[in-house]
This record gives sequence, structure tokens and C-alpha cells, in this order.
Amino acid sequence: MHNYKISKDFILITSEGGITYFGGNNPESTGTYTLSSNYGLRNTLKLYELSHQIAEEKTSKKLSPAGVSKYWFNESLKFFYKEPLKAIILHIRKFLYFWNAYEIPNHYSIHFFRDNYAILLKLPLPSFSWLVPLGLLGIYLSWSRRKELILLYLFGGVYTATILLFFITDRFRLPMVFTLIIFSSYSILTLYERISKKEYNKLKIPIIILLSGIILTNLPIIPKFDYSRMYNEVGIVYIKQNNYPQAKENFHKALEIRPSYPEGYYNLGLIASYQKNYDEAIKYYQSALKLDPNYNDASHNLQLAIMLLKSSTNTQSNITEYQKIVQKDSENASAYNNLGIAYM
Repeated sequence: MHNYKISKDFILITSEGGITYFGGNNPESTGTYTLSSNYGLRNTLKLYELSHQIAEEKTSKKLSPAGVSKYWFNESLKFFYKEPLKAIILHIRKFLYFWNAYEIPNHYSIHFFRDNYAILLKLPLPSFSWLVPLGLLGIYLSWSRRKELILLYLFGGVYTATILLFFITDRFRLPMVFTLIIFSSYSILTLYERISKKEYNKLKIPIIILLSGIILTNLPIIPKFDYSRMYNEVGIVYIKQNNYPQAKENFHKALEIRPSYPEGYYNLGLIASYQKNYDEAIKYYQSALKLDPNYNDASHNLQLAIMLLKSSTNTQSNITEYQKIVQKDSENASAYNNLGIAYM
């Protein structure tokens, strides 16, 4: 009712549901958040606006927020229909990714902060690599009490299935940590009790499950994410602080890691524009557009930089002329006035 009141459109949860679902279910999906390049989508803060624009271009009609969401949802269904085997393999990969120790970043990478800023994160703190084996063992050991723990079992199963519908990322699977902590605690207490009572014959199956969980969570199947986007984000923070040297350093680091990263060139263009180096800004914007012809912000800023460059060239010419006038006629008030305006 709230969504209908605000947008005058029936939206169950969010109007971004369709594009979010598409990010995890399209021909180029890997199990993480992947936007199909064939549609001209880019993972930016303006993704929703871009997805809305593309949906309207593809359908050649004006769409409501619910209509946009439905369009992207239907594009995912087309993928399932055309490539069912690929879709099945994709969801198996998602399942394995969900239980893997590697924290898959979506917006910000804990690995980046561990390597560059947070010393405490370098300590061997409890992580998914600990919780998954112990948690799975806890599920097995507590099965005889499943009626008492039915809510935990249901939450874990339903939540996992829900995430598999979309894509895997660290923040999405965070709620499962609390469930795994409970089952892990149960494992530790049960194992301690059996060892204390010297019931070693009751340790065979638990050890097998524990080892299987360790293998499952440490399978080297997830390609490690590079830090190009993170350096770009740090650079944006420095721009907001007007610390342009540090911002440029971070954008260059992003481009060293991924030379085909259009956002890096775009942000270097922004700095050049702020510093009124329009020649340099134009080159950076052109580089960004060469990598991504649909980069609207780069296109708009390129046109603005060209306009400002022409204006600054004319201004410099005017300054030179007025300087010549006042040198010849030091009492020419109008020339002094115009010279002052040109310097503004």
C-alpha cells in the first residue's frame, strides 16, 4: 500500500527487484552480481536510472517502475527458457559459492580493507571457513532434536534458497552467520562431551562431516575480485575532500589493475575539469567513452568540457586584447572593467 501511495503503481517490495534478479540470472551470470554487457548496463550508483532508460528503449514505450522491473524479470526468464542447462549449472555454482569461505564483495571488499587499512582483519578471526564445517556438523548432530529446532532449520533452508534465486555476495549471506553460530556451538559442545566421555566410536561420522565441510568451504572455485573498483571508490572520497592528488593516485591505481575500467578515466576527467584543464579532461572522457560508448555522464561532461575549452580560449584572447588597450591608454576605465570581468 505504501509503494502504491508513493508511486501510484503496484510494487510488492521494490521497483529494483527485476534488475536485481537479472543481475544474478542472465547469459553472462557467474553466480555473483553480473550485468550483461549486451544490454549496455553498468554497475554504477545510477544503475536503476540506466536500467529504466534501456528498458524503455528496448520496448519503445514509457514504462512505470513496475513495468521496468517486469521487463528485466522477463529477460531472465528468456535466459532460462533458451539455455536451461546453463541455468541449472549456474544455480549449482551459486550453491557452492554460498558456502565458500571467500567473502564475495558487492559494493565494498573486506579483503581490500584488510590489505590496506584494517590491521585487526589480518588476525585469524572466526570466519565462514570455520562456521560452515562446524555449522553443517551441528545440523547433523542436532537432527534428533529437529522438532525443537524446526524454526532454525526452516530459516536456514528458506533463506539459502531465497539467496540462490538471485546472486551470492557477502552481505546477502550475512544473516546465515547467526544460524551457523548456533549450530557450530552445538557441534563444539557435543564433540567436547563425547571426547570427555571417551566415546570415540561416536566421532567417526562427525569427523567425516567436519572434513567434508572444510573441503566444501575451501574449494578454490571463486575467481578473486580485483581492487580496481575499491581504489576508484577511495578516489571519489578524496575528490569530495578536494584532495585531488590523492584522488588521482587512486584512480591511476584502479587503471593499472584494470586498464579497461571506464570509471577510472571518467573520474580523472572530473578532476581535470575541476582544475580547468579542459584539454586533459576531454582526453579522459574520450577514453571512457571508447571503452563504454553508452556512458552518458562521460558523454555529457565531454560536451561541457569542449564548450568550456572554447570559452576559456576566447577569454584568454580577450584578456590579451584588453591588456594591450590599457598599456596604450592607462585611463581607459571601460577597458579595465572588461579586463576584470574576463579574469572572473
